[in-house]
Formats: sequence, structure tokens, C-alpha cells
Amino acid sequence: MKIFKLIAVFCLLISASTQAQWVQQDVPGNVSYLNSVNFTSISAGVTTGWGLDTLTTCRAFYTTNGGTNWITASVPDSSRALVSTQYITSQIVYGTGAINTFSDEMDFSLTNENGIPQSRGIDFSRGAFFKSTNGGVTWFEYGTMPADCYYVTYFQFVNANTGMCIASVQNETGADMNILKTTNGGLTWTKTIHDEVIRQYNAINYVNENLAFTAGYIFTDTSKHGVIMRTTNGGLNWTSLVADTTTYTGIFFTSNTTGFITGGDARGGHIWKTTNQGDSWASICDRDSLIIQGVKFHNAGPVGIAYGVKFFTGKNFQPFALKTTDNGVTWKIQIIEDTHPRPTVTSGCMIDNFNYYLGGGTFDAPRIYHTNNGGSTSVNNVSVVAKEYSLKQNYPNPFNPVTSIQFSIPSRSNVTLKIYNSIGKEIVELLNEVKHEGSYEVKFDGGNLSSGVYYYKLSVDNFSDTKKMILVK
Repeated sequence: MKIFKLIAVFCLLISASTQAQWVQQDVPGNVSYLNSVNFTSISAGVTTGWGLDTLTTCRAFYTTNGGTNWITASVPDSSRALVSTQYITSQIVYGTGAINTFSDEMDFSLTNENGIPQSRGIDFSRGAFFKSTNGGVTWFEYGTMPADCYYVTYFQFVNANTGMCIASVQNETGADMNILKTTNGGLTWTKTIHDEVIRQYNAINYVNENLAFTAGYIFTDTSKHGVIMRTTNGGLNWTSLVADTTTYTGIFFTSNTTGFITGGDARGGHIWKTTNQGDSWASICDRDSLIIQGVKFHNAGPVGIAYGVKFFTGKNFQPFALKTTDNGVTWKIQIIEDTHPRPTVTSGCMIDNFNYYLGGGTFDAPRIYHTNNGGSTSVNNVSVVAKEYSLKQNYPNPFNPVTSIQFSIPSRSNVTLKIYNSIGKEIVELLNEVKHEGSYEVKFDGGNLSSGVYYYKLSVDNFSDTKKMILVK
């Protein structure tokens, strides 16, 4: 009988375990893929994508409550796409993409390597720079792109005036890509690359007014090779640093010397790191069956995420985030559950060490995923019976860096559990959802925090309780 009870309790623990890590947010139904997601604070953000009917109609949205509600923004009627966005201030937002030059029907038999339908021609659009002066509520075209520029993808500004972007242009050999630069806030743009080599750029990182990197692949004869390029004089000259069989997808520098780059080959996804401004790169993460689309860090680290999709059997795949809390020494994968068999992730944003957003979707299903606890909180129901409200002392305490917090509720209620620092500032919300009667255990990972005194507070209905805990590293 005792053995039977132990087995029953063990099964209860396993079946009741849930991962309250990432939440899928609702986006208005007139959009398909989402190209970008960006936030200026915990509350205010923008996202952009294509219309549901064709991939020649631009859609943009904004939120003032952390993505709980996304509101349709106003864009010019001729807008084809807003691919990338960046906040300059809380109200001024820049964007890059394209304007339709005349009606264009999509040929759905033609797709790119990500399965996205492509246009029959490249002369149906012209590259465009967009601007919003009210936090993304309305957008307008601003400035002038070179005449042969027909599409603009990713960009980055180092200040309100100086920025670079990746632009598709037409030349004597057909379609090519170039890096354009502005020094007057997007009013005018000039090319920085003047050779005839055909390249595909997937990412750009403008580190300071002189130092910038771009990554993608280069065509040599009939084959393509991954390429990383660097300028140390603001785009006057570019130098190829790496050219190999890998396709590079994302790049992010946390300082003038330290940077990270993502890419992949037939086997899976990879992350590399440099500590000498790109002169050499060391492999720091190799994972089979992953397509890694980008990498972000909060400020100068040590917390960062890489993101993309992981393939499973039956050619289905699921979104994921790879997280590091030690500047890339170790990476832990977080699979994001989604009922759609083939969603994509194309963009990411880190507001702080705990609040992250990922955007993407499929042709008929836009996706925004959000976590406000670093994606690492697990909640286990350790009992289905509870007679009163209670919050227990965390164990172990002091802890380094993981501790358990247990609480009980006597009836179905909305439960919030938050962590505060020693001066009472909220630093992470571990839980904010409806739970049934029972006792629960929450694992808290303080690996991102410094040693010191912290407080955790449970709020349920009219009950609240706060206890102190000590992190010692």
C-alpha cells in the first residue's frame, strides 16, 4: 500500500508539471508573417508584417500594454513591407522596407529558402525608409533611396543621424545587395560597396560610428559560401573576415571587441564568438536540427538569446530560444509550444534580462511569443489539496543560483508571484495566471542577478505575503 501511494504521488507530480515560460500573444487577423518585433519599454512596442491576402501589402501594429493588445497602425497605402524597425526615442521609430510601384500578383510556385512566396519580378517595388514620430501609431515614407534600390531589409542606427542598411539593388549582372549609409537621419543614402561581387546579406550590426559588421553569404562560380565583413572607417572600406560553407544569419556585438554570430549548415545551427573584433571566431554552440535566425544580448551581457526553429520528426518544427547567462559559455534551449506544425521565428527583442519577444509565424498565422521571466520558470503542482493560503520560506536559503518557492491556495484563483530587490523594485514576475486549488512549487533561477537580499511576494485574492531570501555567489 505504501509503495502504491508513492507511485501515485510520483505520477501526479509528473503529470501536473507545466512550463509557464513563453506566452503566445494575439495579433489582429489581417496579417500573415511578422517581419519584426521591437520594444522601447516593458509596455510600448511595435511589430510589422505582410497582409494576409498577399505579401505585397504592408501591415504594422503597436502596443501600449506589453502586447496584451496589438492595435493596427497606419501605413502609406502603397507600402509593400516594413521589414525592420528601431526605436530612436520613445516616440521616434525608424523602419526600412519597400513601396509598391504598381500592382503585383504573387507567383506562389516561386519561394525562397524559407518557403516564403516571391514576386515574379524585382521592378515592382522600390526601397523605402519609413519614420514614425508618435511611437509607431502612424508611419510615413521619409527621405530618398538610390534609384536602383528596390528593397531594403535590415538596418541599424548608432545615433539619430547615422545608420546603415542592407539594400537589394539592380546592376549589370542582375540582382545584388549593397550596404547603404546615411548621416542625416535617413534623408539621403549612399552605397558603401563598389565591387561586382554578388552577395546576400542577412544581418548588420553598427557598433559605433566607425565599426560595423555584416554577415550572409557570397557567390563564387556556382557555389555560395558564408561571409562576414567588417568596416573600421564607417563604410569607406569593407574587409571579408570569413568565407566558408556556413550561411550566417545574425550578428550582435556587446562591445567594440566582443561579438556573436549565428549560422547554419546541413547538419544544424551554430553560434560563434569573437573577442578580437572579428579577427578570429571560436565555435561556442553547435546543435543538430536547429535553424538559428539571430542572436541578441541585453546591453553588454552576460544574458543573451539566440532564436529560430527546431526540426522534429515528420518535417514539423517548433520555435525555440537558446539562452545564455554567462556571455555564451553555456546555452540552454527552451522549446516554445505551438499548435501550428510549422511556425517560424524571424526576429527577436530583449527589453531587459527577463523580458524577451520573438516574432514570426506562417503565411496564415502570425506569431508573437513573450516571456517576462527569462523563459526559465517551471511551476509544479505538488498537491491537489490545500486548506488555506500560505507562502513558505524558499529552500535552500541562502541559495546559488536556484531555489524553490512553495505556496498553497484553497480555491481557484489568479496567482501572482514576483521578485523584488532590496530597495523594493520589481525585477521579475514569476507567475501571473489562474491556478486551481492546491500546493505549488516554483523554481527560481537567480543566475542573472548579483549577490544580495531579495524579496518574493505572493498575491492571491485578498491574501498577500512577502518573504526574504538571500542570493550568495
